[in-house]
Amino acid sequence: CNAILSLYRVPSDMMIKLIQTDVCKTVPQAMQRIFCSRGAFEILFAVWSIILVKAIPYGALKLGVYEAYEILLGSALASWGLSKFAKSMICGACSGVTTGLITTPVDVVMTRLMTQVHDIANFENKDPDAPPVPLNGYSLLKEICTEIYEEKGIRGFFIGALFRASYYAPSSCSFFAVFETLRVVFSASIAESMAAG
Repeated sequence: CNAILSLYRVPSDMMIKLIQTDVCKTVPQAMQRIFCSRGAFEILFAVWSIILVKAIPYGALKLGVYEAYEILLGSALASWGLSKFAKSMICGACSGVTTGLITTPVDVVMTRLMTQVHDIANFENKDPDAPPVPLNGYSLLKEICTEIYEEKGIRGFFIGALFRASYYAPSSCSFFAVFETLRVVFSASIAESMAAG
């Protein structure tokens, strides 16, 4: 499901990044940059690959971390007299923070990769003696990772980590609160159906 959704999401995310970074002024200009630039499809494939690398494990990781927090914090939160709903909100927020922090490096690389479309599109305007821009998506990924590491070391992969953590905390909090509520509702409904049948 994530793979199919990412076919729409990758170009959309790339357009947003190009407009937010002021590389493109309009959506049609961003679309032209993404789909018609030299090496654009290689970059689209590389970005699509990294989104899958982030999205699929992210969902599983978020759920696993949530379950771990339920085990670690469950009895302490219950001793405070908190309801199952409140416990799921707290564990969900903790899961969002943790997962957001863990997946930040992939997001940093993905953002750099998305903005590389601008560099490749303007390749003709660069110094003719400059080394050519690699058009192979995977060599571009390696180059981006090396560039980030050389610029800022390991810390470079965690730029914006606290913002990501604060972004994912409320969404995971509400997601798991709804998830646990629906689990209780459907469990009760199934138990009633089985008792009646």
